[in-house]
This record gives sequence, structure tokens and C-alpha cells, in this order.
Amino acid sequence: MSSTQPERKDTTKFTFKNGGKTYELWLALGEEKVNEVRLPGGKKFDEKDHAMSKLMSENFSNETYEKTFSQLQMLGKGSFGSVWSAMHKYDKNTYAIKKIIVSKVENIYMVFQEAQALAKLEHPNVVRYFSSWIQSCNSDWTDLTPVKLTIFIQMELCSTSLKRVLEKRDGQIDPLFNIKIFHGIMKGIEYVHEKKLVHRDLKTDNIFLQEINTEFIPKIGDFGLVKSEEPTHLEANTKENDIYCLGVVLKDLYFPRKSLDDLLIMVEQQGDFNNIIELIFKMTKMTGSDPPQATKILESDIFNMLSDNHSGALTSKINSLEEKIKSLEQENADLKQENNVKKEKIKSLEQKIESMDGKAD
Repeated sequence: MSSTQPERKDTTKFTFKNGGKTYELWLALGEEKVNEVRLPGGKKFDEKDHAMSKLMSENFSNETYEKTFSQLQMLGKGSFGSVWSAMHKYDKNTYAIKKIIVSKVENIYMVFQEAQALAKLEHPNVVRYFSSWIQSCNSDWTDLTPVKLTIFIQMELCSTSLKRVLEKRDGQIDPLFNIKIFHGIMKGIEYVHEKKLVHRDLKTDNIFLQEINTEFIPKIGDFGLVKSEEPTHLEANTKENDIYCLGVVLKDLYFPRKSLDDLLIMVEQQGDFNNIIELIFKMTKMTGSDPPQATKILESDIFNMLSDNHSGALTSKINSLEEKIKSLEQENADLKQENNVKKEKIKSLEQKIESMDGKAD
């Protein structure tokens, strides 16, 4: 977009700051979309400025949130913004809406790129990201004060978080629940890593649970620090960092009141070293070797319980069906016997009627 066009009477100018620069937003009067982005004083755009101009022109939409959603309640608040539950006015579904205050992030372009990347993820163990847009939250815009911009991200709303569930069970351990949840989490992070993304902040707070038919489905969410795993952005061992964090989550599932050091001391003193503890140590590099990748972890024998439980459930269902078949067979035999008795009674009555007819003649 050109930055040398003269000011027009049918447009309104607003400014915002990002990454140490001030930008001018030009909107047609009565319109919600940005017509043009300029630098003050007619300065020329560099490559990043062109990217910012394109981003704002395509994704700025004033009052979209207020017109599309009915805000319900705050779900959480952090340094970058807040998360709210909100009902969509048209499809009547309830979503989680994350609001990221632009003035509190260094690079709006990078944050919005990440939001768009997340919208492409689709996996049963990853929180679904539906759409994102940029909007002003100023009650009264003027060109004298920089406008306050907010990134809105529309996400799937989950029932609860893993942290809340662990807090409620107060140290009680449910091995089958633990292994089902951890298996789902690992399937989710395997998918994220396959998409060349890393999370970098995995913990029980941002692993969410969706309750479906009394079963909890784990979903990885809150990708507030997600980074593309391109060579120019890749920090050292970012996938390994995700695996380390999930090793801590596994520890929280089975040993919620112990630190990793406590667990190591327990093993050294008591010699209690099972396959769960072994995997925790491998994932958190306490064995001294590189942590395994997600795909390798999913091959661990700790998940045998799932197949055993599944086989047990199938066996139980088969036994139940066999019992029903036997019951139906017995019921059928009883009905046959009852039918034969009725036939005999009918035959006897017919004979009596014939005898009575003969005497009458």
C-alpha cells in the first residue's frame, strides 16, 4: 500500500504502535475494514511494514466480537490478556475467546501468524482453533491517542483442565485414568511435532479435558508461546523441551506430591523402579541420555494397560452376549415346550368335541 496518498475527507485516521514503530490506520467513514496502512510523514515501507500492512488490511474488523458473540464469563487472565466464554449469536454454540493485548506483545505479525497456523491444526487431542481477527478496544477513537488493538482467537471450549481434575482428586491415583489421559496427550503432541510446531509451555494448566459420555478426552491447548520450527526460529531442542514438560506431567499424574528430585531419592533409597518411573526419568533426561521422541514414547509398554483393558472389556462383552444367547435359547426351548402342551390340549378338546357330536347323532 502506498504511504504518499493525501488525506481524504471521507476517511478517518488512527494510529497504533508495534515493534517500536507507529503505524497509521486509514478507515473509510462508517466502515469497519482498514483501507490503508501508512507510516507517519510519508516514510517508505520496508519488507516488515508491507507484511504489517497486508495483515491489518486482511484481518482488522472493528466490532466483530460485539456483533457476533455474547460474552459470558472470564475463564482466565494472564500477562498478555484474558480468556472468556462466549456464545456465538448465530450458531448458538459456546466458545472460548482469547484476547491478546497487542501493546503487550513485541510483534503482532508473529503472534497473528501463529494464530493462523493453529487454526490449521485438527486433531482430537488438540484444542480446535476456529478463527482469529484484530480489533480495536477503544471506546472512543481519536487520531491523537494510539488505538488499543487486540487479537481475538476463537477456540473450542473444554469442560475443565487437567490441573483442576488432579487438584480435586487430592493425591488419589487412578492408573487407568492416568494412562488414558497421558496416551491422548502424547498422541496430540506427536501430531503437533509432525506439523513442525512446538508448544514450549506444556503443563497441567493448559492441558484441557473435554467430557464426552462420562469419559475425559485430553486436549493440548493454550499455545500462547507456540513457535514455528523453522531453522531461523528454532531454539535449541524445542521438541525435547516439550517432551521434558510432558515428563513432568506424567510425574504429576502418578506422583503429584513429589518433585523429580524426590522421585530420584525414593528410587535410590527404596529401589522402587518401575516402567512409569523409568519413562519419567527418560523424558526429563535424568538418565543422562536424550529424551525419546513422541512416537517412540507411544510404543512404551506403559500403554499395555490400555490394550489389556480393551481386551478385558471385549471379553466381558463376549461373555455377556454368550449368556444372553444361552438365555434366549432356553427361553425358546421353554416356549416350544409350552407350545407343545397347548397343542396337546387343543387336540384333546377337539377329540372331546367329536365324541360329543357322535353321541348327539
